[in-house]
Amino acid sequence: MDHKSSIAKDPEYFVTKPTAFTQFMRTFIPWQLLRFIVFNLKMIRMIGLSHAKKLD
Repeated sequence: MDHKSSIAKDPEYFVTKPTAFTQFMRTFIPWQLLRFIVFNLKMIRMIGLSHAKKLD
C-alpha cells in the first residue's frame, strides 16, 4: 500500500469544510474591518498596560 494513499484516508487528517456563512464572513469587508479595529484596540490596550507597569 502506498504511504500517501493511507494518509489521505486517515481520519486524523480530516478537515471540515467551512459553512456558507463562514465563507461569507471571511469575505465580508465590513466584518473584517470591524474585527481589525477590535483586534488593534486590544493590542493597544495590552501594550499600554505593559508600558504602564514599567513606569511605576
